[in-house]
Amino acid sequence: MRKSEDIISAVELLFEKGADSIVSVCEAEHSPLYMNTIDESLSIDGFISKNVGSRRQEFPKYYRLNGAIYLCGVEHYLKYGDLYKEKSYAYIMERERSIDIDDELDFLIAEYLMKMRYFVAKHGDDRPMS
Repeated sequence: MRKSEDIISAVELLFEKGADSIVSVCEAEHSPLYMNTIDESLSIDGFISKNVGSRRQEFPKYYRLNGAIYLCGVEHYLKYGDLYKEKSYAYIMERERSIDIDDELDFLIAEYLMKMRYFVAKHGDDRPMS
């Protein structure tokens, strides 16, 4: 779902920052403060920390890897084997260009977004309401 502009902008960020690596991310759909693991008992006792407030709007923004862009010099990667070091930076992408296809639902969402992208390119931004 990434566009050529994303790749170009990520390369520009690499040079602008003098970075060792650039990795693309997007804003997370949900705060990890509302997530936890569940064991086989299915108990959710203590699932959410008592310190977590109830207003999601007050939470900081969280980002997730989106798998679209990984930039790094070969020598740096061979030496460190790690893209997440001191001179590593995030390239933030829009969520609609950050679909990671892992299952059929992801595929259907990506297919819909691609059809909408084609429709808009062909007809302008007068999108159908359905």
